[in-house]
Amino acid sequence: MKKTLAFTIIFLSFFDLVFSQDKKQDNTEQTKKWTFENITIGQSMATSEEQELPAQLSVTFPKGKKASYLINTGININFKIDQWPNLLGSFTGEYHRNTLTDKEQNNIQLGIKGHYNFASEPETKYILIFDPQFSRDFVENKNSLQSNLLFTWVTNGKSLNFGAHNYLNKNRTIATKLSVIAGTQFQNVFHGDANQDLRGFKLRPIGTVNAGIYFLRNENDPTDPIVDITAAFTQRFIVINSTADSEKDTHQFTSSINYYIATNPVKLSIGGTFLDGSDPYTALKQQQYFLISFNVFLN
Repeated sequence: MKKTLAFTIIFLSFFDLVFSQDKKQDNTEQTKKWTFENITIGQSMATSEEQELPAQLSVTFPKGKKASYLINTGININFKIDQWPNLLGSFTGEYHRNTLTDKEQNNIQLGIKGHYNFASEPETKYILIFDPQFSRDFVENKNSLQSNLLFTWVTNGKSLNFGAHNYLNKNRTIATKLSVIAGTQFQNVFHGDANQDLRGFKLRPIGTVNAGIYFLRNENDPTDPIVDITAAFTQRFIVINSTADSEKDTHQFTSSINYYIATNPVKLSIGGTFLDGSDPYTALKQQQYFLISFNVFLN
């Protein structure tokens, strides 16, 4: 009887150990799956669905001088509301810092982002993008409440897709992608250490064209590129500005080429980026530079 009882206890303990390990493993797998499905790490979250820009990091430590930085990174954590199945929401955070040029950038943004799809057809999406957020400009010591209100569309399965890939060869290993985004930016500069004259309201109509060509490792799989070449042009018009900073119409052109070391589960690449222009939304002053960097993208 004692042997039977002891054997039963050992068996139950072993069963509980195995079960708990399986349960921990299941929880780990579920956590990994949720992470890769709902968290994005990239360069900018405002239009992350339309233009996948990798996070950039460059740090220089010269002897006898201050360190120099270029950091462009953001995180996006998705959430859904059951009552609004066409709405994809997310919590966002971005940090942009550049001390490599003579016009320093040091800006943090925290907020939420929403993509609302108006289309009922599975091959077409008409998307409204909004991203109300708090922004802190550490260079000019000012705070802002701001938001994009943008519109774009995505078609898939058409003779010419927008916002989705078009394949150029029979084995579908070379693809292009074109997207157009238009709308308005709102920015209210309020309390902070900024000069009183810098406070006020701004409204900017904005339009962006993104284009890219992608060389893929496997046919019909745009998530696994070998090399991509992308370009984007953004034009902003300042139509309302009650501050005294004399902001004028601005533009920004960026182009990049990336070679991918790995694509799964995280995209790692080495690439070059050319930038010319400015972005008042992220406190990037007018400048021009070429950067070679190591890039990370999680989507």
